[in-house]
Amino acid sequence: MATNNRSALLSAHMEKSKQSELRPILTSLNGDNSWLMAFPVPASKSRTDPKPQKAYYHIVWDPWFATSGAAVTFASWLASVSQTAQSTVNSGDDVERIAREIESKAAEAGLVKGVGGEENLMVDAIIVSFYYTDHMHEASLRKFDRRIPVIAAPEAAAIMEGWDYFQTIVTMKDMGDEGSNWQALHPSGPLPAWLTPFRLKGEHELNFATVLVWSHRGVNGGNVAGAAPTTTHEALWVAPHGIRMDQPALQAFLRDTTKTVDVLAMLHPLKESFTWGWQNVYGVMGGLAIDRALKDKGPKYWVPAADAVLGYWGLIMLRVWDIRRTLDWGLAEEEGLAGERGRWWSRGSPTS
Repeated sequence: MATNNRSALLSAHMEKSKQSELRPILTSLNGDNSWLMAFPVPASKSRTDPKPQKAYYHIVWDPWFATSGAAVTFASWLASVSQTAQSTVNSGDDVERIAREIESKAAEAGLVKGVGGEENLMVDAIIVSFYYTDHMHEASLRKFDRRIPVIAAPEAAAIMEGWDYFQTIVTMKDMGDEGSNWQALHPSGPLPAWLTPFRLKGEHELNFATVLVWSHRGVNGGNVAGAAPTTTHEALWVAPHGIRMDQPALQAFLRDTTKTVDVLAMLHPLKESFTWGWQNVYGVMGGLAIDRALKDKGPKYWVPAADAVLGYWGLIMLRVWDIRRTLDWGLAEEEGLAGERGRWWSRGSPTS
């Protein structure tokens, strides 16, 4: 997003927020699967209480900067993935400036007291959702201040501990196949109690979903005289390669967690990807399946993620190919499949 466009959008968002609740802000950092996620700090119990110093809690998700080099597995001759487009965001300082701009716009709108000096870090935490190097990119991660706490998937946390760089690394938890209380999956440590990330494992290590639940007071909750405060739980659903519908952890999420959590936005690719004939990115059809299964629990928004045009090199990557898809294509394909099922049932099953 061009800087001037971002500035105008942020100003409009903050002005609107004077009359209503602040909402999350999602900023793409590399056009693929790296994000700055800004979650509003919970409002004061009363509008007369002192205003917080910061309007948002800023999380960096799977940072990978184009100028930091390719994502290499073991050796470049074996597997190497590179970004084909350049970005204006290429360091932790660049991300800090975006977060500071968000806070400055909130201060200009009178939503917070101020931003604080340059010595105050704007980025509050980093989440690393996967240990492959296009998610856990060491050269990119080392461009952030080592004081920023990291919340990482178990495999990634174990590797990053060996770097001896970040001062604080906390391990993310997995939802069990039998289901569990999602609030018990909070990783504790530096994350505030109102932000809870956890992982749903799939049939292969590439196929998983990470859920980040934002708990906050409902819109206008408690602001009406005599009304009891309400708590709303909204989630970002991030599945960069997709996850199959028959997976036990996903079924547990659909059965139990959606009783109290709505999915605000789904970050999911549209493209399909194959390696030596094996499909490992489910693309638009996988996303539509999740959308249909969630029903009235979301998502309100579908944000294309992990959808960039990438360059592949190395022995393993010789037979990797992506098929670009669109949402319109997926809807038409879905309609066609429904028609085929209808024609099959109208003829009767072989055993009828």
